[in-house]
Amino acid sequence: TIFVQVLMAIFSGVIIDSFGELRDRQGEIAAHLSEPGHLLSQQTHWHYVNFFVFLLCAENDDDELTDLVEHIYNEVQQGSSEWLPYRQNLELQKAQAHEGEEAQRKHSGLDAVREELGALARRVEELCQRMDRVERPAEVPR
Repeated sequence: TIFVQVLMAIFSGVIIDSFGELRDRQGEIAAHLSEPGHLLSQQTHWHYVNFFVFLLCAENDDDELTDLVEHIYNEVQQGSSEWLPYRQNLELQKAQAHEGEEAQRKHSGLDAVREELGALARRVEELCQRMDRVERPAEVPR
């Protein structure tokens, strides 16, 4: 009977942990879907609906499409979703660009410091060589 109770406690713990993980995962998904600019958010959703309507109308008209729109049109016709932005929106792209500029600025600052250190090292070496030349004549043998 103790063995059965221990097994029941283990199974209960596993089941409770599984439901906890499912609840956490569902919370993550809900938070991701509610992010601004997400593909399924209400404002973005309607932009895509309008774009699909534009593509359907462009199919019936013989209007010239830009290369990008024609590429997306062909992807849609093939049933591909590769053209859709995944976890990318304008704000995220701006933030990534800003981080890249910041990293470039830091990198260029480091390069400037390295150049200054190199110049200082060369200057110290020159001074050491001058000091050696000045000390040699003073050590004239008698």
